[in-house]
Amino acid sequence: MKITLLCTLAACISATLAVPATQKVMPVAEFDGMVYDFDTVSRDDIPLSHDFVVRNTGDSPLLMVKVTTTCPCTTVDYPVSPIAPGDSAHLVVTYSSASLGSFNQCVYLSTNDSVAHRRLMIKGVVADKK
Repeated sequence: MKITLLCTLAACISATLAVPATQKVMPVAEFDGMVYDFDTVSRDDIPLSHDFVVRNTGDSPLLMVKVTTTCPCTTVDYPVSPIAPGDSAHLVVTYSSASLGSFNQCVYLSTNDSVAHRRLMIKGVVADKK
């Protein structure tokens, strides 16, 4: 009787904790923001950098598969190692053109999560003097 009850209880617990075969374990990238506005800055303030934070809220490691920018004046320092579930990492986007006027630069990210392709943007205005 006790063995049967224990076996039944163990089977119920196992069934409750089991992940269905159709449920896919995936990473999920969540960013603290997708656009950063530097507003108006002086040419003397160049280069400008902003730190975007990405957190993996999924169940498997998140990978930055491909990272590109719209201009050689914009660079990205990003994690090349996988971001573990629950961890976060930083993508530092740097704008280094001293041209006067408005700028709008994009960073395109390809990841291994369900969204796969994302766009981060930095923008602002470079003035001769603030």
